[in-house]
Amino acid sequence: VRECNNIPLSQPQQGEAMLANFKPRGYSECIVTVGGEERVSRKPTAAMRCMCPLYDPNRQLWIELAPLSMPRINHGVLSAEGFLFVFGGQDENKQTLSSGEKYDPDANTWTALPPMNEPRHNFGIVEIDGMLYILGGEDGEKELISMECYDIYSKTWTKQPDLTMV
Repeated sequence: VRECNNIPLSQPQQGEAMLANFKPRGYSECIVTVGGEERVSRKPTAAMRCMCPLYDPNRQLWIELAPLSMPRINHGVLSAEGFLFVFGGQDENKQTLSSGEKYDPDANTWTALPPMNEPRHNFGIVEIDGMLYILGGEDGEKELISMECYDIYSKTWTKQPDLTMV
């Protein structure tokens, strides 16, 4: 787990995040699947997960990280400053979430974060210099053009200018 800490995650899809440097070059590449759904078949029902398995393709080994505090789908995941951050998504009742969690690989624990200003799922998320920008998405009723920013050092949210298009 430690060798994967400082590698940024690419854009997540359905709660899965792949490390951006996932090219067979060295020992530090890995894939972390955070929450999501577990489909047994193509039926419309699926079991939601709190699980967070990490896969090391070089050793061909799965390692089970500590589970999320609650199952999530359609959430955002990224890596910044040696931690994994998870925001928003939907719960088991398809309610849109504003909550977030931070994973500490040294302690193998998730910690609750201050909630976003707006609940959202299926949004974009990017990190720039310790600032986590949350862009667009949906709130369960409509598409969002809002943007907000989480400062990982001050642990505060700041509303940003709206997007010019959805």
